[in-house]
Amino acid sequence: MSVISDAREARSATPEAVRSLGARLIPVTLTCYQVAVGDQVRGYLCCTGEGWECYAGRALDTAEDLGVRRTLLEAVRTVVG
Repeated sequence: MSVISDAREARSATPEAVRSLGARLIPVTLTCYQVAVGDQVRGYLCCTGEGWECYAGRALDTAEDLGVRRTLLEAVRTVVG
């Protein structure tokens, strides 16, 4: 799946594979999503031309950069742990 189709899928609803990890994607901007597990924010994902930029932390402006992952599922796994 391409990064663009991943972003479209994430925007429309949390994909089943992501839900199976216990995570929810919450839109923050057109290209960034908050990753939550239950009531807890685990991090953020931002769609780039190269993949998904992953950040760990409760606030995007202070989050730790975890690097880029090619697919949405890989990115969620990275943030969720």
